[in-house]
Amino acid sequence: GTDVTEAFEAHHLNPNTVKVLEKFYKRDAKTPRNSPFTFKDDGFYRTLKTKVWEEIQKIPNKESDRTAFICDSLLFTCLVSSTITCWAKDYWIVMLSYIVASVTMAWVIVAAHNYIHKRTSWRMYIFNIGLWSYRDFRVSHALSHHLYPNTLMDLEVSGFEPIVFWNPRKERPFYADYAVIIEQILFPFMFIMNFLKRFSLNFTRPGFFTQHYRWHDVM
Repeated sequence: GTDVTEAFEAHHLNPNTVKVLEKFYKRDAKTPRNSPFTFKDDGFYRTLKTKVWEEIQKIPNKESDRTAFICDSLLFTCLVSSTITCWAKDYWIVMLSYIVASVTMAWVIVAAHNYIHKRTSWRMYIFNIGLWSYRDFRVSHALSHHLYPNTLMDLEVSGFEPIVFWNPRKERPFYADYAVIIEQILFPFMFIMNFLKRFSLNFTRPGFFTQHYRWHDVM
């Protein structure tokens, strides 16, 4: 099977989840884990995890409602300003609403990213407004970047190679030193390129449309 130790440890702070996991015990693994992380009870990570859980209990429940209100407000502002941009005739009104729509869309995508880390909800679909896929992002971000940040196993770092190099390597092309410049040119087109790539896979990869493509991919 697939080793999901890092994913379990990172996404389940509540100690009660360990008791639930014990109900599904089958046997000890026959081979050692292919990972340098041990997650011992008296180790750094679980000690930190325990202290973080204690601090989280002090956060009022209304805080989650406040973040939801911010996300909803950004979405509402984005939709209204986008409508005004298409409807208005005055140049300055169009430009002002265009700027508001652009900024709020960027912000609401960032806000929707928070819900990708949580249980399934309608707010995670907002992420697709940016022509991205929340399902793909859950893999590259929640199950890769947050588990193995800034390592070779981090898809959001190594996945940009051989165009952008962030990982230190002995052998790499000369343009790797100019990653800070290349990424500024590449990133504005990444969302469009990703959408077109996934759309084209419907015609080039057998079974992609029926097995992977969903209604929210065409939002």
